[in-house]
Amino acid sequence: MGALVTQAGPFSSVPNAPHALRIALGPIARDPLENALREVRRAVPG
Repeated sequence: MGALVTQAGPFSSVPNAPHALRIALGPIARDPLENALREVRRAVPG
């Protein structure tokens, strides 16, 4: 499991995509997925 950072272009259908966190998920067991999403929640302020 890892992380990849990219610009918004590949995820957007408009030329000027708003800033956002975009997460692409592949097949993963539920427990590791829950743990990874908890880490994202802790890392993102708000």
